[in-house]
Amino acid sequence: MSKLFRLGLLLLPLVFLAACDSGGEDDPRVGVTGRWVGELTNLQDMSQVFPIEINVVDTRNNVTGTGVVQLPTEELSFDIIEGLFQTPFLSLTLRFDRAPFQGSLVGNTNSAVTEINGDLAGSGLANGPVMLTLNRAN
Repeated sequence: MSKLFRLGLLLLPLVFLAACDSGGEDDPRVGVTGRWVGELTNLQDMSQVFPIEINVVDTRNNVTGTGVVQLPTEELSFDIIEGLFQTPFLSLTLRFDRAPFQGSLVGNTNSAVTEINGDLAGSGLANGPVMLTLNRAN
């Protein structure tokens, strides 16, 4: 074996180590953390479109926060009690609670993580299945 080839074999592991992400579990994660605003649309009556806002904190293992939907006669507040944002797939699942009902959001973000599109299920938010579109507001 030539000296150059052996040197290359010795340096190869260093190239892989340099390419690895040095971030650890203690590094802050933005993920879907922040304020999101958008619209909730009733899929059975597309004329029913309501403003919605959520504020979430993404800690790698959980997404929590609060939200509010502006209905014509009231403001519906809810807590996001758990969730998961999976970065390779850009998928988002949230479970929310608004006593005495619970519900969920299942959706995806765009690649820049500036938009969320999904379906919201739960009693009391709208009559029938609803679609949600949110944009990062901060």
